[in-house]
Amino acid sequence: MTETLKSRQSAVVRLIRELARDADVRRENGLYLCDGEKLLEEAVRSGAEICHVFWRENRKESYSLFAKEYLLHSELFDYVSPMKNSPGPLGTTLKAIAPAVLVASALARAPEAATEI
Repeated sequence: MTETLKSRQSAVVRLIRELARDADVRRENGLYLCDGEKLLEEAVRSGAEICHVFWRENRKESYSLFAKEYLLHSELFDYVSPMKNSPGPLGTTLKAIAPAVLVASALARAPEAATEI
């Protein structure tokens, strides 16, 4: 079931904004953020449980694996996303993505950077 969020005052919007800004809030809640389809897919592959997925209102794909999905107006999505001009989606996970997965992902995107690591 998809819910449309329209207000910055929503408890969910306030939580996501805090998760994006503060590592202590992420640790206290046991939630981590994935911004973008690729990082969300890597989280699933690494065994992380996806709790929420936030989509821009003009772009919505269905992922039945996720517990709760939200549509956000573009300006609200930009407000909660830790990335500037993120295409989305933004997701929360119960488990952090393993650093090895992140390094492998970075190398796959930019193999020429392998010599710099």
